[in-house]
Amino acid sequence: MSAEEIAALYPDELDQWQSDKRYHRVPDGESCQDLLERLFLDYVAGQKPEDSYVKKLDKAIQEAKMNREWRHEYMTLLMRDQENMEKGEEMLAKLILFLNEDGRLSDVTRVLQDKEYRQELYVEYHII
Repeated sequence: MSAEEIAALYPDELDQWQSDKRYHRVPDGESCQDLLERLFLDYVAGQKPEDSYVKKLDKAIQEAKMNREWRHEYMTLLMRDQENMEKGEEMLAKLILFLNEDGRLSDVTRVLQDKEYRQELYVEYHII
């Protein structure tokens, strides 16, 4: 269908599309944004990129994977995050043991749900 035929048959739809080309969804169709999201999800699912947008994305990802500095920074941050998680788990375990020893079993549930209260008890029990 030519542009002239579309303009003649669907003038309102054409006006809406021209005012919002990226997000306007034509009846029984998809918007440009829908298309980009579909192509991206196909890429994430492992399908070979055929669209120029997804090919550019794939190239950028491959270049990032080959960048030694970025890989080192990522691994450093990942290791730091894992250490912090372990430290947090150890702190919480200590607090629960102290509360149990002091017969404060009702506080165990509260420290699991209330971050501010948990911080107060960390200070009270000299964990931090």
